[in-house]
Amino acid sequence: MELREDQREVLRRALEVLRNYPVLAIEAPPGWGKTVVVTAIIKEMRGRWIWSSSLLSAMLQVANILRELNIRYYLSGGRERLCLRNLRHADFVMGACTGCAFNKPVPKDMATYTLYTEVKDLGENIGICPYEIQEHYIRHLLRHSDDVAIIMHYDRVPKFLRWARGLILDEVHNIYLPRVTTLQRRVVEWLLEELGINDPSIINNAQAIKDLLAERLSDVAAVNSDFINDVVSFVESDFTYYSREDDAYVGVRISDLPLSQFNGRVVMMSATIPPSLRNKIPMIKVPPKPVTAKIVKWARPMTAEYVETHEDEIVKRLRELIDGQTLIFTTTSKEIGFDDVIYEDELRLNEHICKKSLVLKFFGRYAEGARLNCYRRIILLTVPLLPAEVMRKIEATKGITQSDVVVLKTIQAIGRIFPRDDYEIWLIDSRFKQYCSELANYGVKCVDAG
Repeated sequence: MELREDQREVLRRALEVLRNYPVLAIEAPPGWGKTVVVTAIIKEMRGRWIWSSSLLSAMLQVANILRELNIRYYLSGGRERLCLRNLRHADFVMGACTGCAFNKPVPKDMATYTLYTEVKDLGENIGICPYEIQEHYIRHLLRHSDDVAIIMHYDRVPKFLRWARGLILDEVHNIYLPRVTTLQRRVVEWLLEELGINDPSIINNAQAIKDLLAERLSDVAAVNSDFINDVVSFVESDFTYYSREDDAYVGVRISDLPLSQFNGRVVMMSATIPPSLRNKIPMIKVPPKPVTAKIVKWARPMTAEYVETHEDEIVKRLRELIDGQTLIFTTTSKEIGFDDVIYEDELRLNEHICKKSLVLKFFGRYAEGARLNCYRRIILLTVPLLPAEVMRKIEATKGITQSDVVVLKTIQAIGRIFPRDDYEIWLIDSRFKQYCSELANYGVKCVDAG
């Protein structure tokens, strides 16, 4: 593979940093070629590496480049992808592996594999759990290979980190962003009724609901298996709270990587390195193409209370901005009375995308991964924040700051409409002004609309 001149310069600088310092961040716009440069780092430095990401498409791209560079690799899969019984994550949490007929000793002598699908085929042929074969194989590679790269999801990294000598954190901003699960109160009340539980003292206590559901997961699955995945995600959350505005129980989870215990090299890469990291570790930055975000002259702090009490005024003003090609991002699920829009909870992507304006949630299903560049205008109605007490807990326990969440979520939302040249970005919440200096680090310039 041939690197461009600018990529070769970043590679040269990266190798110089990593020879003298254990951690490096590379920030470059989407499509610039971060993956190619970082795979070249692996080829130059050699050794045992783990490449972690949250997106299968990104992991497949890495595998293709490693193969082209003749670097030994293995693309791993999660338990669900390898299970011969087609079980879900919720099934594993409820102990479905106990007593499974495929739980047999893993053979010591195995061939060389590059993809988890090959291991699944082997497991099916010999009647042994492919996931257990894979885990045995990865440990073997990391213990005994001189040069190898193992590709896996963030969540699987901690169990193998002790044997690696290098770690790549692809799309590192995702590790700093909360993953949010919402259970509507009416659904939980129905579940409790079906389970025969009548305890009014817990109904507004999210932690008590979490503990109860954790104890009764099997019963919940028996009542209605359609809800079980969301229930399990809620139970696995780090923090929970009851949202009066959404009339729902909310679970918040943050990825946990024990980097303080890792003695190898770490390369973080993203189009948006978290603000709290920028001055703490060496960083190589490829400047993005600048964009302009307009702050409306009537901007106000768009808290849930303000939106509720000024809904008519907000709707009247926003009607001047909304057309059929508008995305609206908000933190509240309250359906403000816009005309001719589709809300996230009723969205069928293939059916409605590009045909009507959309109202999406900053912490919803379409915050990342969905390319929505058929829309030319984006309106950020509120600042992307979780409740203050939740943000304090996240910072105290995970070291993730309020600026991390607001800036990364803002850039993530704006990124949904690119690449295109004829765009408009409108900021409605006046609280964005306190983050404009940090947004400028990512190429977003705030201007008053006048």
